[in-house]
Amino acid sequence: MQGQSDAPTLEVTVNYVANDMTDIHALIGTQVYFRFMMCEEATTKAASLDTAATALTYGNTEFYFKGKVEAILINPALTDQTTATVTLSTQSDFFGPATLP
Repeated sequence: MQGQSDAPTLEVTVNYVANDMTDIHALIGTQVYFRFMMCEEATTKAASLDTAATALTYGNTEFYFKGKVEAILINPALTDQTTATVTLSTQSDFFGPATLP
């Protein structure tokens, strides 16, 4: 008997703008490091762009893992914004939560 040998995956849905996703498409299959922030309180766009200040303000919100961008599935829409489902595979354990300046 054999279990599933694929790495665990995480799927993220994003608004898809082709020009903005060029660099992400280039990473498909390449091992990279991901950093996610997860908060129980809403943050502003300005705060999320200032990662150090946000991490210190909200504390223990950052998670890290090594993985790969496995696929980008574009979901065309006629009436709404086009979205894409980005599939990330994990190649390590998750590290965190952490507060890093």
